[in-house]
Amino acid sequence: MLYTTRILLPALLVSLLAACGGNDNTTPPTRVEGQETSPTLSAGGDQQGAERSTIELRAMVQNTDQNSVVAYAWFPASEETVFFGDAGRSDESVLNLQLPQVNNDTSVEFVVQAQLSSGTVLEDRVQVTIQNTFDNALPVVNTNALPIQADNRLMASACDSTDSDGTIQTYQWRNETLNIQYEETSCNLNVQLPNSPESQTYTLRAIAIDNEAGLGFKLFNVTTPQRPANTAPVIQNASALPEPVRPGETLNLQVNASDADGDTLFYRWTQTDGAMLEISNADKAMAQVQIPPDLANQTLSFRIEVSDRANFQTSVSQRSVDASVRSNTSSNAGLLECLQDPTRVGCPLAGLLTAPPLGAQQPSSAQFSAGQCTPFYGGGVNGQGYSHLLGAMHEHTAYSDGQANTDPLQVYQQTRERGMDFVMSSDHSDNLAIPLALPDTDNCTDNPLSCLISDPDNLPNSLTKWRSTLNQANQVTGESPGLFTAMRGFEWTSDRFGHANVYLSKHNINAKLGPGYLVSMDLFWQWFVLSPQLGGGGDGLMIFNHPGREDALHGALLQIGEGVGQATRMAGALNALNVFQQGDPAYAFNDFKYVAPADYRVVGLEVFGKGDEYDTDGKFGSWYGHALDKGWYLGPAGSEDQHATDWGGSSLPKTVAITRANNQADIREAFLARRFYTVAQNENALRMTFEAVQASTRGQQRLPMGSRIGTQDNTVQFEVSVRSTQAMDPLQGMSFELFSSQSGPSTNEAQRYLPLQTQTGKNGRFTVSPADGKNWYFVRVKRGDRIVAVSAPIWIFKGSEPLPECAAL
Repeated sequence: MLYTTRILLPALLVSLLAACGGNDNTTPPTRVEGQETSPTLSAGGDQQGAERSTIELRAMVQNTDQNSVVAYAWFPASEETVFFGDAGRSDESVLNLQLPQVNNDTSVEFVVQAQLSSGTVLEDRVQVTIQNTFDNALPVVNTNALPIQADNRLMASACDSTDSDGTIQTYQWRNETLNIQYEETSCNLNVQLPNSPESQTYTLRAIAIDNEAGLGFKLFNVTTPQRPANTAPVIQNASALPEPVRPGETLNLQVNASDADGDTLFYRWTQTDGAMLEISNADKAMAQVQIPPDLANQTLSFRIEVSDRANFQTSVSQRSVDASVRSNTSSNAGLLECLQDPTRVGCPLAGLLTAPPLGAQQPSSAQFSAGQCTPFYGGGVNGQGYSHLLGAMHEHTAYSDGQANTDPLQVYQQTRERGMDFVMSSDHSDNLAIPLALPDTDNCTDNPLSCLISDPDNLPNSLTKWRSTLNQANQVTGESPGLFTAMRGFEWTSDRFGHANVYLSKHNINAKLGPGYLVSMDLFWQWFVLSPQLGGGGDGLMIFNHPGREDALHGALLQIGEGVGQATRMAGALNALNVFQQGDPAYAFNDFKYVAPADYRVVGLEVFGKGDEYDTDGKFGSWYGHALDKGWYLGPAGSEDQHATDWGGSSLPKTVAITRANNQADIREAFLARRFYTVAQNENALRMTFEAVQASTRGQQRLPMGSRIGTQDNTVQFEVSVRSTQAMDPLQGMSFELFSSQSGPSTNEAQRYLPLQTQTGKNGRFTVSPADGKNWYFVRVKRGDRIVAVSAPIWIFKGSEPLPECAAL
């Protein structure tokens, strides 16, 4: 019987709960022979009522003893009834019936079932007589259906139906086998039945409703044909995202499959390896797995089976997917971890116990370099689930020398409104600890006090600018979680060595309060590698700002050197000892002198800023290439360096981070991985990829910009592409220039950084032969003759074994 199956689901659930320990008493209570009374269910006495009236049926369970009632189900005993759909059904002890119109006195039998906690199902029946009291003849429904062909298309008609004393106003169509009502309200039905290679019989109900709201119906059956041949489904792709998944997150399992015959597909997800977890919606194309908070650093394997047969006995396609569970990114370490390894990042003594900041030029075994590991990227699924997030960086307000009467909150709100995915502000640290502002005096005519006080409307914020900046960032991030991330930073400012932004640090340092301003950068580097628990910047990320711009002393020394050189040449003397010939040795961060302990968290260098492209004005034609050759592991940043109020403006360069999610932890991870690139002014819609293509046990693996790859292969292949988020951008005149440590000033007569290879179009492929040891490669994207994007490098270590995965920091 069709409707009696409705009780099976709650019955099955209750049975499973009982089997899993729903009752702790494994031994039944002691009973005295002859005193037991079996539980009973009563549906009450038979009832009658006039059509269009309401009656109530109530079930009563007695003598339940130790058991309780966990579920009820009311339903008609027969399909041939005036009650259909949800009418005449209830999962409560009470059933309220709205009696329909009838042509004659009509009796309908109802079944009620009660499920006890012991698993016992009780049943009783009651009869309801509907009295014909309203003078209205019900419609007479006549149906016909065309034979169903191989496409399982059902075409039926009830247009020959009649109503003797009125008119038929509308029609309804139900598939009782599938328990669905179709949307069609005319007398013709044209619907697609589920495709299946096997013959299926469906019971349909055609319903006609007259002008007095009277219902007539007819049940009829249709049968789909048996298909002699069947094609198994094809799985296009399957994934487990996000990748990696963090403890406490939800892992989404998804499969895309198709069937050439158009059959209905059935799905079955199972776990094959790793800590066994429950899979929700395991019979759907998209399933979910909740990762426990204490599960980390292991791989979970799953298998998806797709079939066009519900029993999965034939025509099954399957595929396996892996999910990498990785610890949450954090720079904090526990007491026990610090006792076991005092040099661990995040421990108070970490910065004190590493090598001196200006010591060896290459990291020792006790120091951690970005070149000693490779960032995790999608567990071999080629970046599925990673997004390209557009960010505005290097923003200023009246908290330092930006526009008067502005604060970081305005920066964060405006960049969010302008469509940025993230923003990093960086007011100068020179006056973060004092309430004074240093704006352009031309902006102070309306409120002269704003030339003296950073926030005259909120004096407490002026006294706590560093903390207030963080509070404002957290406020705006909290308003759009997962959609926008605001982050705090500061700008370290030396007019001799240069400027640098430090982001996401707990503390800040002022160059003008120590020798870092003019004498030595040692104090800054010592602070940068020191644990934040001791007031250091060991949790921050650093980017070299507008390299070469702070050149006042350097330029003066060059002029002196040129004058001395001319004089000595005129005198016929040697000028080899002229210390001024090379300018200031401190220029451009001591000529980008490599500082090993800072290596891992010095992540970038600005190549675009304000309205300029900085890089090609650099030493040997590329500050970027020069810094990479000095040993740094850097990605390119786009700097707005905005001191007015055009934060997030389209005419300013941007930085794009490739991340698994939009939150501070994952954006931080992307910068540590050097998985970011920059787009030029007026190119905010541009997106690019730069990947190394390698063969692996799972097929072709694509490793993104920022990867550090150890290989024994003699050649390496790169692929690069560009696209636009603006559909109307034709991307005409695009080209790619590949730069390398093999194309620098020591390898060519021009003594400049020149492209190693060039490709034109929207996609390009490069094959290179790396030299033994360390090699770096990055791409400049051009639109015509203009540089419009720059990628982070990919580092190749020729002759090395594959590098270990970088730990979460």
